[in-house]
Amino acid sequence: MSSLLFEPITLAGMTLPNRIAVAPMCQYSADNGTMNDWHIANAGSFARSGPGLIILEASGVEAAGRITHGCAGLYSDENEAAMARVVAFCKSVGHSKIGVQLAHAGRKASTQRPWEGGSALSDGAWQTYAPSAMAFEPSWHTPQALDDDGLARIKQAFVSAAKRALRIDMDVIELHAAHGYLLHQFLSPLSNQRMIPMADRWTTACAIHWKFLTRCVRYGQKIGRCLYGYLPVIGSRAAGMLNKPHYLPKNCKTGAVRRFMSAVVAIRRYNRLLSARAIRLALLILSGNASACRGSLSA
Repeated sequence: MSSLLFEPITLAGMTLPNRIAVAPMCQYSADNGTMNDWHIANAGSFARSGPGLIILEASGVEAAGRITHGCAGLYSDENEAAMARVVAFCKSVGHSKIGVQLAHAGRKASTQRPWEGGSALSDGAWQTYAPSAMAFEPSWHTPQALDDDGLARIKQAFVSAAKRALRIDMDVIELHAAHGYLLHQFLSPLSNQRMIPMADRWTTACAIHWKFLTRCVRYGQKIGRCLYGYLPVIGSRAAGMLNKPHYLPKNCKTGAVRRFMSAVVAIRRYNRLLSARAIRLALLILSGNASACRGSLSA
């Protein structure tokens, strides 16, 4: 009896040999962001077993964006060359598509490895960055609030890392916008208290909070389409915080959040990407204008 699990599937123009995917898993074993033989052994063992897709671990788009000293990066020529070895080996021993998760840890960067305690570094710490100068925990370092130059630098870092990924024959790029890291930090009022007009409502706040993420996604998607036509930039894993009421502004009702999330799910189904257009359509749902949203989706 056949199973759909082992049948090919096509996503955004890319066909996977089966529907098994290996999610990105931090190894905390890199040196200055550079992968090594451990990563070849780890990813290679998955490649030999034949999943349809393997996404390599979260890789910082700049050195300051790594979670720990041991996290991988894709911000230097050395990083790129080492990751190219991993990709080439995986493709030499199997037929899996290979992807990478591009990330920036924001205020949760500069920490110990999990088995060392997982707290903020005291020795060897580096400057962290966030939407607002608010520490993750009272005992953690206070991040520097990103100004316009800082936002431009990080956006360009995502662009540069995506270009490096293309050069080393990545099939998929995922932008990490979950788990409280930088792109996710822009989505929550607990970590993003950038100036918003006092009279604003949730729709306005939502649009402002999502602005930086959607810009990064849009630029990444543009690179994927322009430089490698069948390369999909997938993700973002962004909206997890919306199902936790304590993350929301006081004037946001949970019913509105459910409508917003329903819109996001519908839009992802049609557009495959949480883009700026998807956000606008979701906001139509949030405002109760469901018919306008359906009309936009069918257009």
